[in-house]
Amino acid sequence: MLKSTLYLLLPSLVAGAYIPHAKPICRDFNLHVNAAAQNWDLPAYPNDTDVKTLVRYLTKTIPESGFAQKPKRTVSGIFKIAATYCEPVNRVAEREGTIQLLLHGFGYSRVSYYPCCHRNFSK
Repeated sequence: MLKSTLYLLLPSLVAGAYIPHAKPICRDFNLHVNAAAQNWDLPAYPNDTDVKTLVRYLTKTIPESGFAQKPKRTVSGIFKIAATYCEPVNRVAEREGTIQLLLHGFGYSRVSYYPCCHRNFSK
């Protein structure tokens, strides 16, 4: 019985199938992006992720600034975007060569949006 079980498991292990409780190996890196945009000068956003602060900014601070009547200005530069790439532990043939890109929303950082995952891996 044990011998036949090993013969059944061996192809799965060799093929890189499911490995329970394994953690991906992740690497941090920076992307340097050259970008330009036409922007209005909006009032400074307070360094706050509270929903009430965001709603107040969007509904009161911005409209009262009269930004839409002001001319736009070009903002450009080379911007550094921090990224993390995690090599999958479990291979899926149909998804080989695919990278999943996850972006956090406005008012978040990569650490605050993905607290379960950031820095819990080996590098």
